[in-house]
Amino acid sequence: MDLQKLNYVIEIHEARSFSKAAKKLGLSQPYLSRCIQQIEKDNDFQIFDRSTNPIRLTDQGKLFIETAYAILERWNYFIQQLKDGKDLKSGRVTLGLPSYRNAYSMPNVLVKFKKLYPNIDLKLIEGPLLSLEQTARSGQIDLFFAPLPINEQLYDFVPVYTEQVMLCMPPEHPLVSEFSKKSSLTLEDIALLKDDNFITMNPQMRIAKLAHTICDHAGFSPHIILESNSVESIFALTLAGLGCAFLPDSVVKCPTFSASPTAFSLAMPETRRNVVLAYRKGCYLSQAAKELIEIIRSELS
Repeated sequence: MDLQKLNYVIEIHEARSFSKAAKKLGLSQPYLSRCIQQIEKDNDFQIFDRSTNPIRLTDQGKLFIETAYAILERWNYFIQQLKDGKDLKSGRVTLGLPSYRNAYSMPNVLVKFKKLYPNIDLKLIEGPLLSLEQTARSGQIDLFFAPLPINEQLYDFVPVYTEQVMLCMPPEHPLVSEFSKKSSLTLEDIALLKDDNFITMNPQMRIAKLAHTICDHAGFSPHIILESNSVESIFALTLAGLGCAFLPDSVVKCPTFSASPTAFSLAMPETRRNVVLAYRKGCYLSQAAKELIEIIRSELS
């Protein structure tokens, strides 16, 4: 069996559909089906249970897919070692990150990397942390941003910087004057906002879960009027007086914005987060990936 057919099986498994996988691979569905049927005939077992919708792996198929991932990972490792050179004349790095980091933390990093290494193909994949972890495990991402803690049995990581989650409030909020007299806010202060509206990031993002945790510790469940992937939307609604929000200081203090909500530090240890660049445990990091790590650390630390 060749590596291409292993990739066919993986694409079908991830799409959970022959038609979707065929479209992504640029093949006809009948041809793809015949390839899989031939693999199953040659090995005398069925990989996919086609009686379900979406399709799923059989027990033998689960073992097959685990082995297929392992074989392709080792092959890609070998190819990357062959291509990897100190001169960085070619190569590719795929970086996973939440959309708000891409927009506000990364422009300088990306410009510097492309200027120093114009021949390296730098690809970005955006998404919530859970999605990035899954994509990294499948080998489609070399590095991804993550706040600690992270599963150290699955990932190695390099520290990048520490950020603090802050409370953002409308400038005209009646409590701004009182809060401005304090170096940081306590849970008792947050409890005064129990009747306010809140705007949060996408609920799949860890910072959204942290917002709920802070409010829970303050003794109330926040009234969420919007869950958004857009920091611009959160800023606009907060500035308009429609609600409060919790956001990282790396975003709040970003010079990209002409106006920002009034932001306050929080006297709670869980609001300080160590942000790292994570990668699959034991995987080969190319020279290009190592150079990107150093640029990110120098620009963002």
